Amino acid sequence: MKSRVIERDGIWEVWREKEILQLELCLRRLEYVIVSAPLQSGLSVFFRQCILYLKSLPDYQQYVPLLINVSSWNDSLFVLLALEISQQLRPVKYVHRRLEKFRRLESQGLSFLFEEVLRGCSKNFIFFLDDFQNLSFSRQKEFVSLIRQLHTYRDQYPYLKQMFFVLGGAILWKNLDPERTSPFSNAASKIHLSDFSEDQTVEFAKVYFQKHGCSIHDIGARYIYEKTGGHPYFCQNLFRIIWSKHPSEVQFRQIDRAVEEFIEEGDFHLKAIRQRILQASPQDLRALGRILLGEVVQLSLMAPQRFLEELIVLGVLRLGPDRKVCLRNGIYELFLRKDPLLRRHFSQVCDVAPKDLLVGQFMLASNQFCYGIINQVENRLRNFVVSQLYSEYGEEWARRGLAGVYTEPERWRGRTERELGEVLVLRKRREEEDNTLEDCDDPLICYATLKDLENIIVKNWRNIFKKIIGSQDQFKVYLTVLNRVRNKVAHNRPICDRDLERLLNAVAHLDRWLGKISLL
Repeated sequence: MKSRVIERDGIWEVWREKEILQLELCLRRLEYVIVSAPLQSGLSVFFRQCILYLKSLPDYQQYVPLLINVSSWNDSLFVLLALEISQQLRPVKYVHRRLEKFRRLESQGLSFLFEEVLRGCSKNFIFFLDDFQNLSFSRQKEFVSLIRQLHTYRDQYPYLKQMFFVLGGAILWKNLDPERTSPFSNAASKIHLSDFSEDQTVEFAKVYFQKHGCSIHDIGARYIYEKTGGHPYFCQNLFRIIWSKHPSEVQFRQIDRAVEEFIEEGDFHLKAIRQRILQASPQDLRALGRILLGEVVQLSLMAPQRFLEELIVLGVLRLGPDRKVCLRNGIYELFLRKDPLLRRHFSQVCDVAPKDLLVGQFMLASNQFCYGIINQVENRLRNFVVSQLYSEYGEEWARRGLAGVYTEPERWRGRTERELGEVLVLRKRREEEDNTLEDCDDPLICYATLKDLENIIVKNWRNIFKKIIGSQDQFKVYLTVLNRVRNKVAHNRPICDRDLERLLNAVAHLDRWLGKISLL
């Protein structure tokens, strides 16, 4: 679904249409809603968007949506809700008398409290309760229990049908309702506020930099997504740091520097994560180390489950299918790898040095990332060549398009250059002889290497590819970069930042002819 990037009061937002429509559907079914979101996922912004959307619907005029930050209130949550309703219906300047009255009514029972507040009122109230994670665990459990009771007695007390609750926070809600298979014993539906998708991140970046008089290529925007995983807070901060340098066009090296600068700034969110990890036991650190090394870890099988759950709430880790735990994005990984305090802590507490623990996984991730890009480029380049040859020669594209094309001499095998068509037949035959599992049904062109595809393009340059590509020398440079990085990845050699920058730059230019290359 197409996202909408908007600026409101100096804050940039991505309109979360999918999640908003989910919430509307739940309310139409008269359900309570819980919204789970890791810290810094834009929950408060999402609630404001929901309220704006609900107010714009004609059939929601009888509803009064209210956004309440429960962490700023020290009194009973239900006294808080009663006070909010009364201030909407009959506002007063001084509320201390009402507070005393509501406290007395609550002590007699919730039915007395809300019957008093909602007497004679026909409006329905939707409470968006934000920052629920800041309440103590005992108050969270107490409130969830009361919510379940309110839902149970809605048919018995009509006034309860005038109140809807949307609870949001960075909480593993199962801990508040451990004996129930569904949230709050079927009293609520659950919506997960995920990070931005790749398309949302690309649109966000392009609109943001365009509004600031700067340009960014699609590949550059997708590179930001690869770094941040679509994390709303990280995206905002990277955009801010990049724009502070006032570039005319965003370059890949600027994105890498912005990531490093953001980590070095000592952001309050990263400080909170550092503080929690510094308090971890050796057993907790080894569990985190296993995840950093790329091992498959299931939350239910880990002894330090509480520690990993806290990192999930903080947003460092993500809980996937089958309760498998992994890092949420590359910035968190880079932070854990480079932060000097964490490195020292790992070396003092664990018997594994941070360099041995973290760098290998970082290099492996870079190689896998490059392999995914090169694999897509090679397949798209092959399709591009075949489609252009077919457009020119029709059914005879293979015979006429490959005629006169020779492979590079394989000198280390004592061979000279040969016609490409003959070599492709030999390659396929050799694979058929070696393959004991199944027959090889791939067409011959699938056995052409990047260098072979380049030779085909050069041979058919004048009558086909010149009018499409333009500069043969520049095109050769891009393919040479791809081939060199491909060789490094194939032999599992480390990929440096310069290699990655050259690769992404080449892909950004090839993107014009080959179509959109995904960085996932």
